Amino acid sequence: MFRIFLKIAFRHLWETRPFTIVNIIGLSVGTVWLLALPGFAAILIVFFIVCILGKRAVSNDPASELRSS
Repeated sequence: MFRIFLKIAFRHLWETRPFTIVNIIGLSVGTVWLLALPGFAAILIVFFIVCILGKRAVSNDPASELRSS
């Protein structure tokens, strides 16, 4: 019975090929964006922290800022 359902589903997808292609492309782009967004946010956060620390090191005494306490 499951094989019959798959056969009907694939037949329907084959009959509506343009819509199927658009849907698959849309789902792929959405999935990639969802997976890439946290990585992009992490890069922005790291860049922001590095900029703040660099500015702090330049504005104060660099030797005392870079020394670990």
